[in-house]
Amino acid sequence: MSLSTRREALRTSSVVMEESWSSSKLVVSSTIAVAIFLPFFSNY
Repeated sequence: MSLSTRREALRTSSVVMEESWSSSKLVVSSTIAVAIFLPFFSNY
């Protein structure tokens, strides 16, 4: 495998990691928000 191909693959994988990280961060933050707000809603 040549160096440019390896660099291209590294860039692609980092972009994929960035995408999945942002989506998982969204899921985690929404889960935390639900976990925080659910007791308030269940009290009423």
